[in-house]
Amino acid sequence: FESDYVEHFQDYVDFLKNPSLDRSDAAVKARMETYDQEMVQAARRVHAALEAAAVEMNARNSEGHAYAESVFLGAAIAAIVVAMVVILLVMRSMTRSFNVGRRLAKDIGEGRLNVPLGKHGNDEIGQFLQAMEAMRGDLAAMEKQNLKALASRIAISALLETSLEPFSMDEQLQVALRIILNMPGLRVMNKGAIFLTDAEAGVLRLVVSQGLPEDLGKTCGQVEPGRCLCGKVLETGKILVASRGDERHTVTSPGMAPHGHCCFPIVSRGKVLGIVSLYPTDDHVMEQDEEALLTTIGLTLAGIIERRRLEAQCRQVAS
Repeated sequence: FESDYVEHFQDYVDFLKNPSLDRSDAAVKARMETYDQEMVQAARRVHAALEAAAVEMNARNSEGHAYAESVFLGAAIAAIVVAMVVILLVMRSMTRSFNVGRRLAKDIGEGRLNVPLGKHGNDEIGQFLQAMEAMRGDLAAMEKQNLKALASRIAISALLETSLEPFSMDEQLQVALRIILNMPGLRVMNKGAIFLTDAEAGVLRLVVSQGLPEDLGKTCGQVEPGRCLCGKVLETGKILVASRGDERHTVTSPGMAPHGHCCFPIVSRGKVLGIVSLYPTDDHVMEQDEEALLTTIGLTLAGIIERRRLEAQCRQVAS
């Protein structure tokens, strides 16, 4: 409230409290009318001030409401933009993952099994790509195994074909040794030897060798059963794989470097017809499929050796 209105109101109250006031007096009535007019004017001014304040408050409320609406609208637009960006990034990630999966499926379908997949996420699509990558690895391993088996079959076929050639026994075994040393399924060095069993003496005799010292005939020209590694194979009729420094390798020569051995028998009808001695690379651990291949080679050589001996007997009879 304005101060003049309060002052006039207080003066008016004090005037009316005067005990000697004569309300019938013309001067008093005039004074009271003046007070009434001044109070009305002051009340009007207060009313006008209140109306102006109300208008100002409404204006401020309208501005605040408009500001709040603008803030809310801005926040809503920002949220929509962020959501669109997130959706775009997710869609790009999904599209990229699907493209990777499609490329991988195409590579697998066309036989390209050695193409790396690269990095991928751990979400559902990433797990799907991991499964496809595992499948690709399994198929690559199967293909490698199949190629290895095919190469082994080709080598065995080559061995059998040599038996149709007019070779002597020594020539036959020399060709067979070269084929064995170059078989893709065997991880061996390009050196080895083939021994045949002397049935009468019961010992092994060195027949052919490749990549070995010339004086091998002095130390290993004849091997008794149980002597060194080859002698133990003659005695047991089983494949023997020895690493460097194996105590069973008892026959050595001056200056011989440490090396491993893989000796397997040539068996026919339970009899050891001979021994093949190979040199694995870097202490290679023989796997099951390699042992199966060595067994197959031994049986194939046994059939070839018996065929050559039968041919020799036939020639003797014919002569």
